[in-house]
Amino acid sequence: MSFASGSFFNDFQNASCTSAQTVAFIASGGSGTCTQDLSGRETPYAPEWNGSIYAEYIFPLQRLGFDSSILNGLNLSTQLNLNFSDEFFLAEDLDPLLKQNAFTKLNIRIALADNSGRWEIAFLGRNLTNELTSLDGNDIPVLQGALRKSTERPRTLAVQARLSY
Repeated sequence: MSFASGSFFNDFQNASCTSAQTVAFIASGGSGTCTQDLSGRETPYAPEWNGSIYAEYIFPLQRLGFDSSILNGLNLSTQLNLNFSDEFFLAEDLDPLLKQNAFTKLNIRIALADNSGRWEIAFLGRNLTNELTSLDGNDIPVLQGALRKSTERPRTLAVQARLSY
C-alpha cells in the first residue's frame, strides 16, 4: 500500500522494481518478487514546478492610420502561450529511463478577422520550441528489460479558417 504526502511517498516499501532491477534480481538468482523501497521518494507525474503563461492582444487595423477601407473593420489578434515543467517520472517504479526532462513549450496563434465575426483566418504554431516530451511510459511486462513511452507531437504548424453565414 502506498500513501502520498504532497508529492512524496510517506511509506512505499514494497514498490515494484524497474526493468533493470528485475533483470538484475533474476540474474542474481533471487526468488520471489523483486521489490524496492520508494519511501520518501517523489511520486510519478508530479513535477516540483509547472505552469502556464498566456497573453492575448487584439489590434484594430484601422489604428495603423492608412486611408484604406480594406483595413476598416479588421482586427489582428495574437495569442501567446508558454508552458513549462520541471522533470518528473512517467512510471510508478521511478525508473530513471522513464523520466521526463524539464521542458518549456511555446504556442502562438495569429489571426485576421472582421469585426462582425463572419470570417477569420489564423496561423497556429504549437510546440515551437520543438521539445520532445512524453505523456506516459512504463515497462513492457512480456519483454524483460523493455520499456515504452508515448510521445507528444513535435512542432506543429497549421492554418485555420472559419466562415459563418
